Amino acid sequence: MTVDERIEKLTERHEALAESVELLTHQIDRMGDKIDRLSDNMERMSDNMERMGDNMERMSDNIDRLVLATVRIANAVESHEARIEKLEGK
Repeated sequence: MTVDERIEKLTERHEALAESVELLTHQIDRMGDKIDRLSDNMERMSDNMERMGDNMERMSDNIDRLVLATVRIANAVESHEARIEKLEGK
């Protein structure tokens, strides 16, 4: 193999490597963009989950108040029924 042939092969390899590096650089840039979007999405999800936790806590408080109000109403109904029965002489 002559020196010129060796130089030509080296030049071809160099061009192939340069093209590979360019493609890899482009892929890395795209991957970085995807990682940025994923990070943003995860941050939004974290915020949403925090709001959901707050909402669930409020719902739990509301359910507790509703149960308490229901018990009070049931007690009032029983009391009124007892008075009515007493008034009716039963």
